[in-house]
Amino acid sequence: MADIDSISELRLGRYGIELEDFGRLVIPTIEKALTTKKFLIIDEIGLMQLFSERFKETVNKVLNSDKIIIGTIFFNSHPEVDKLKENPNVHLVSITKENRDTIPYEIADELRKIVK
Repeated sequence: MADIDSISELRLGRYGIELEDFGRLVIPTIEKALTTKKFLIIDEIGLMQLFSERFKETVNKVLNSDKIIIGTIFFNSHPEVDKLKENPNVHLVSITKENRDTIPYEIADELRKIVK
């Protein structure tokens, strides 16, 4: 979906972005999971992914559903990323060197409380 050798004119740094491939592979997977799963894991919601309007629409659909989403998101401030971070259904957890070993257990504990 992104490649240094890509001829795409859509670029992020040295990578060419293949939006058609991204949309064909990723969006249907998320949409199917939205109808069949209790929770979704999306790794990652970053600048490259946000070139896709369909991806942004799909992530917003997930965030505004009754599904639980665990995801990684671009850390720095960016208008498109900030919109997602400001969604009232989002709970942000920063992973640091100090907490990185305990975060998976904390997430698992939270999921046990929510998912039955």
